[in-house]
Amino acid sequence: MSKIRVRHHGKSVSYIHNDLLNGAFHFRNVIHEKAKSDDRSGMAFDCLACLTMLAFAFEAHLNFYGEKMIDGWKERDKFNVKLKAVMDKLREFPI
Repeated sequence: MSKIRVRHHGKSVSYIHNDLLNGAFHFRNVIHEKAKSDDRSGMAFDCLACLTMLAFAFEAHLNFYGEKMIDGWKERDKFNVKLKAVMDKLREFPI
């Protein structure tokens, strides 16, 4: 089989915070279905996966909003620094 060389030009936008929230929602549904059917097998791992997805989704949201609202946003800053920066910026908006 011969190889084909291809050049791809385009722009791709990936919003990982949405994917992580969808994953957490999936595990939430799995947990609820298992609870309804009284099937406790592996539920602790489902809870662990759900909570892990939520934690990563929260930080991904911080990075998303920080990038949109704050000039010179540093994604690799410590969590508390990022949380304070985003919350301070949000306080500037009138209610």
